[in-house]
Amino acid sequence: MRSKNEKVLVQDQCFLMTRRKTANRASRATILIIIAAAEKLFSMRGIDNVSMREIAFASGLKNTSAVNYHFGGKEELVQAISHHYTLEFENVRARMMDTARTTGRIYDLQTLLEILVLPYLSIVGPGRSHRYAKFLSQVTLRSADARTFYPFLDDADKPAPICKSLLQHLRDRMPHLPEEIFRLRVRGVIRIFVGAVVGWDNADVDNGSIPSLENTLIDALSQMTAAISAPFHYEDGRSLFMLAGDEGGFHGPHDLVGGRERQSDFEV
Repeated sequence: MRSKNEKVLVQDQCFLMTRRKTANRASRATILIIIAAAEKLFSMRGIDNVSMREIAFASGLKNTSAVNYHFGGKEELVQAISHHYTLEFENVRARMMDTARTTGRIYDLQTLLEILVLPYLSIVGPGRSHRYAKFLSQVTLRSADARTFYPFLDDADKPAPICKSLLQHLRDRMPHLPEEIFRLRVRGVIRIFVGAVVGWDNADVDNGSIPSLENTLIDALSQMTAAISAPFHYEDGRSLFMLAGDEGGFHGPHDLVGGRERQSDFEV
């Protein structure tokens, strides 16, 4: 039989374990509240126009440094939002992948792109505007960080196997592309899609010249399919940059802007 001291020790250990579990649940709940508040603010006002203090206030947190405590900084928070929704989309993408297999379309490039981007439309804001698409449209223009678009690179604790499988199917369709170019293409086609959605949201839909959302999406997917599968090299192996150099002393992209560095334009 256990002594009195041993019983007290076991009770203390159980109490500490319960407190840790409660604290972890509370911390997880706080993280989700922050993610939701930040995504809404970023979508409405722009990522660079929202402060961490404002996110804390919108999250109902008295400690304005709580957002930094949980995420470290704004870029990490943007990545956390992307990762959160990647996990949220796992179930719907799994169903779409199953449908693609049973209908024989799992090797169809446009079908795979539909599975990649159509779940974005499920997150809406006031007036049925496509809030998450608006968030992503800002991210694709400001970030070249692979973790934002490939959040499973370090996902030992929060794996996204369906997203991994989907992108591997896409990768298999384009063995001619170097890996870094494939990743640029993925960011590029996401930009095409969310740009089309946000443009439609902002358009005067009562104007008869505006196509329907369905036709807008069909056209965007057609553009995406062509863009992601395009050849990387010209047939003769020479790029326009090289050809321009032969004719006019052009030696690189920076010459197009009068010698000024425009690094970000060529990273995203």
